[in-house]
Amino acid sequence: MKQLITQCFLLLAVLVSSGFTCADVTTQADDIVGEWYLSDKSGIVSVYERDGLYFSKSFKMIDPLGPDEKPPKDVKNPDPNKRNRLLEDVEFLYDFKFDGTEEWYGEIYNTEDGRTYSGKIYLENPNTLVLRGYIGSPLFGRSVTWTRYR
Repeated sequence: MKQLITQCFLLLAVLVSSGFTCADVTTQADDIVGEWYLSDKSGIVSVYERDGLYFSKSFKMIDPLGPDEKPPKDVKNPDPNKRNRLLEDVEFLYDFKFDGTEEWYGEIYNTEDGRTYSGKIYLENPNTLVLRGYIGSPLFGRSVTWTRYR
């Protein structure tokens, strides 16, 4: 038994001296890039990087036509000049920046009410993304969960 304890301490010393840590998996800035199912599975969005910032727009809507049998437009936009653009052309996540640890911060445009909110993104795991929109502080907001499409 004493020999087993000695071997365990020796193994632990080797691991510590080699820089091994239990949390050896680190989050990288591009980990959120890809296609994601919306939480209600009504569509798939694409998250992509441009000039070190992250954006998102519709990739595929499950029901691409609105109640009037036409592609939905950005009718709630406060800018009247943008109300005719198709929702599939709207970047609704924009200027998200990786904080260097495990979260991204940016802006969220909500097509349902035409408002822009502060946003925070983090990964629960490689295939589950949590998006939180808020005003002022993340404590005062709402979260949705997306799952990786591919």
